[in-house]
Order: sequence, then C-alpha cells, then structure tokens
Amino acid sequence: MTLIINNTSPPKPQLQPIISEVGNNSTYILEKSLWPGNIKHLYQKPKELYIRGNVFWNVTKNSTDSAGKTTDAINSQKFICIVGARKCTQYGREVTRRLIRELVPYNVVIVSGLALGIDSEAHNSALTYGIPTIAFPGSGLGSDYIYPRLHSDLAEKIVQSGGALISEYPENTKSQSWMFPMRNRLMAGASSIVIVIEAEKVSGTRTTIDSALALGTNIGAVPGQINSIMSYGTNELIKSGAYVITNGRDIAEIVGAKLKAQDLTVISKDNATKPNINSLEQEIISALSITSCTASALAHTIGIPVTKITQVLTRLCIHGLITLGNDGSYRI
Repeated sequence: MTLIINNTSPPKPQLQPIISEVGNNSTYILEKSLWPGNIKHLYQKPKELYIRGNVFWNVTKNSTDSAGKTTDAINSQKFICIVGARKCTQYGREVTRRLIRELVPYNVVIVSGLALGIDSEAHNSALTYGIPTIAFPGSGLGSDYIYPRLHSDLAEKIVQSGGALISEYPENTKSQSWMFPMRNRLMAGASSIVIVIEAEKVSGTRTTIDSALALGTNIGAVPGQINSIMSYGTNELIKSGAYVITNGRDIAEIVGAKLKAQDLTVISKDNATKPNINSLEQEIISALSITSCTASALAHTIGIPVTKITQVLTRLCIHGLITLGNDGSYRI
C-alpha cells in the first residue's frame, strides 16, 4: 500500500495502494500541505511528490494568510538551495564547505540535487556540520534507481541522518536527461534562495535560476576569478542583479534565517552571569581545552550523533564559551 505522510499521526496503510519498501525505508506520497516552500505555486506543479526519509520541517496548522484564508504554513526553517558545476574546481568545493559551515548557527535546511560536483559537496558538508539536507534526484527514489548511482550511498546517508529525498517520479523510474530541468524547478520552488557557487557560460543551473525568477525567489551567486570559465556564469548573474554571496551571514540576512537557539540569552562581556553547564557541555569544553576539533570529530570522540553535538556547540558559541574558527574547528 502507498502510505500518506502527515504531521499529526503515523502513516495509515489503509489509505492508498502500495508503493513498496526499500530496505528499512519506505517511499511515501507527501501530503500537499507539507510540500516545502512554493512548490505548490509552480506554473508546472507536480501531480505528486514522493519522499523517502523524514518530514523534519516545521508546520504550523491553521495559519491565516494575507487574504484571510486559513492554510497550513511551513515556518521557521529557511530552505537554502545550493547548486553549481558538476566539474567544479577546488575553489568551488572550498567555498561550498565554508558557506555551509558558517550557516551552522542558523535554522536552515540545505537543498540540492545529489549530482556530481557542487551538489554532492553541499549535501556532504551539511551532513558533516549537522545541518538538515534534502536531495532532489533526477530519478525515482528506489535504491536501484537513484541517479547518479555513484551517490546511492550518499542518498542513504541523507535519509539515515534525518534528512529526505524527494522526487515527483514513482520510485522505480529510471533517470532520463529531460528529468533534470524538471527536478531543478522543484529545488527552486522549495527554497527561499538559490545560490550558484560556480557555473560556466552554458550551464544546467540556468533552469533552476529561471524557475526561481518566475517565483520571485532570491538568487545569489559567489564571485570568482574573471579568467576562470567556471566563474563566468556566477559573475554574469551578479552583473544581472543577483546577491553577492561571500559568507554564510550574507545568506542568513537575505532570507531572514533565525538562530537555532533563539531562546538563549547572549551573554555580553559586561554580564557576569554564566550559563548552567551540563555534563555533556562540560565534556565538550574539556575536550576543546586540549585541542581544537570539528563537530564530526567531537561527535566521534564523545560517541553521540553530530546533529545533537552541533546543537550543544551552537549554545556554547552563543554564550561565548567557545568559538568557531574559519577552518571549521571549535576552540576555547
């Protein structure tokens, strides 16, 4: 039977006929009220969205829009679409990692297409730094159909980390070239901003940008060397009016992303009050007093999930007890 995901009750097998199960994971039809962003407002909207993984984004029931209509509204988390060249340079990879690392304190979700190059770098960086990520492959979601096949393990890691895979195609659908522009419009529709890291003069990212323009979605681009063919597209986007993206804070400010720990009071230098430190936080501080460490290395050392340790690290950063360096390492 096909299972329908909703945010208030477990899937109900009696509702629809079966899609199937893939390993320990099932493919579901995603209820339209849970479609992220503006996908439901696309000119060429999908008939269905299939999902493997988790509906982790926040949904507020019975919100009222500007026209007075009562609807469900996805809130809080800002979906950040990061795309770029498949044959990216080392510069492109480093910039992608840096931007995502600098988004750790914010309540964001990284969206990309599971492709080679910048897409996979975006997903892997999100996994490394404990940021939720959603992949939109240009294929069905069955384990034997995920494209590219090289990234089937990455797809599984995304699901196991608490993220999701989303497609408009039934799970046993083989990838075809015409599916990628269709996939790109979904990524643009899901997101609050589309950021292009690198792009040649003729680039597949163009269809993502066109969909974003049609929806009025923010567009950002990373500047690059004028003699690099991989920066031609991004430099042209900037000349055309795209936001210049040089750090994670640029992105957070454009989309209005909130800090994850909004309920924590930032302690100023003039405030002598110190936060209560629990045993886990003390263990992290003790480890960092010996040497600086990345979130993933700390998680491995202490033996807890990266997603959990990232939340604690964010709190400690907000309280000024530790800092995050440009190399992605935390230190006292």
